[in-house]
Amino acid sequence: MHLKEITAESKRLEREQAIAETLALMGKVDFLSPLSQEERRKLVETIGMKTYAAGECPVRQGDAGDSFYIIKKGSVEVIVEKAPGEGVVVATLGPGNFFGEMSLLTGAVRTASIFREGGRRVRSDRPGKFPEHADHNPSIAESLSRILAERQAGLAAQREKLDSATLERRKRDESGKLLHNIREFFGL
Repeated sequence: MHLKEITAESKRLEREQAIAETLALMGKVDFLSPLSQEERRKLVETIGMKTYAAGECPVRQGDAGDSFYIIKKGSVEVIVEKAPGEGVVVATLGPGNFFGEMSLLTGAVRTASIFREGGRRVRSDRPGKFPEHADHNPSIAESLSRILAERQAGLAAQREKLDSATLERRKRDESGKLLHNIREFFGL
């Protein structure tokens, strides 16, 4: 048996360690790169940890969503349904990878289903903090749209077997559309 005394100090140290771990995870998320360290730390206050069992599906294609996930441990499969019952694995994501950002930032429905192979994710519980950061730093919306367009175009390239010229054109087009959607969604 192992006993541990829980004191105010031990709780504070545990909280600081959790914040440091979450900040380290957030540092790997490219669409959060426009945020300053102080803005990221404020955002950590809106983050919660949730563990999923093998085979669980925290995100389903076509569902509405208002959260994004960062994988802390284990891995997940990203599955796109081209037709009902016809799912194709388009990616496997592991620690430090993330998903769900399109719904969080644009209000769009989920474009893929995510099945857990193993691990924990950090989940944004209160996405309303994003517009607060965008108001103080208007370049955030532009950076987010560019980064998200690259991710979206990459998925499209895998799905549709796009050549490099078409892929670059798609990135430019998607970036403009996403910037408009982000600004509209958050009223910027």
